[in-house]
Amino acid sequence: MQNTIYRKNNDYKHSENGLNIIKEYHKNQAVESGKYPNKRYDLNSPIEIYKALNNYILDGMSCYNVNNITINEDKKLKGQIFKSYWQSANGSLDTLYELRKLCMPSFISSGNADFCYIFNADYINDSRAFTYQILKAS
Repeated sequence: MQNTIYRKNNDYKHSENGLNIIKEYHKNQAVESGKYPNKRYDLNSPIEIYKALNNYILDGMSCYNVNNITINEDKKLKGQIFKSYWQSANGSLDTLYELRKLCMPSFISSGNADFCYIFNADYINDSRAFTYQILKAS
C-alpha cells in the first residue's frame, strides 16, 4: 500500500510516498484554481484575495466562527483559524495544515503575484492557534 491512503481501526493512515502525491496534486490544483478568480474578481487587495480564497476553500460555516479576521488593512490581512473545529472532526491537524501551507501560497500567487501568504502556529492566551497573513509586497 505504498501510494494509498487507507482506513484501519477508524484512523486514516498514509504512506510517506502517498502523502507526497497528495501534496503535489493539491499544489498543482491550487495553482490552476488561483488563475480562475483572477479573471472574475479584482484581486488587488488582501480582503479581495481572502474572499476569492474563501470561495475556493470552505473553512466551515460562518456560524462556527472557524476563521476570524483580526486585521484588515490596505496591504495586510491577518486571521486566525480555530483548531477545535478541526479536532472535533477527528482529522489530522498536522496533515491539514501542511496541505494548507502548501496550497494557499500557490493559489494566491497565481491570482496576484504581488501578494504572499504566511502561515504560523502561534500561542494566543496560552493555547496553540493557527494564524495567517495575506500581504502585499512592498
